[in-house]
Amino acid sequence: MLPREVEERVREVCGELRRRGFDCDVSPEEFAAYMEADTYTGDRAGLWGVVGNRYLLIHELAEISALKRMGYRVDRGVLRRAYPDSYRAHLEAMDVELRVAAEEGDLGWVEARLRDLAGYLSDPLLPEGLAEEVGRLLRKYSGYVR
Repeated sequence: MLPREVEERVREVCGELRRRGFDCDVSPEEFAAYMEADTYTGDRAGLWGVVGNRYLLIHELAEISALKRMGYRVDRGVLRRAYPDSYRAHLEAMDVELRVAAEEGDLGWVEARLRDLAGYLSDPLLPEGLAEEVGRLLRKYSGYVR
């Protein structure tokens, strides 16, 4: 059973994303399954760490919504099954997360996430053709922190 606090945060932040014009079609159960998903890198974000950080929650909800739009069922195997689409969904979610942070003036968050994003260019798992998308996101948001 999912803690009530998690259910409430997922619904609250999904509603916020929809009000901002973003797609957010994620149930609390899908979110919980996604947070338990096996990754192709072996890392895993902790449920409470994500729920406790609004921008990370925005990111995960946007990523799940992107995968669902691509036709994937959200379960423990979705990240491995969806690769390289899961990386595309991750970059779409970075765009949403960065846009919200930039609009809110949280330039420290934008700057930190741009450093993370720049590191993707040397990621051996970055799918062919997505370096251009990483570069586009870096150019799009770097003007906020200069």
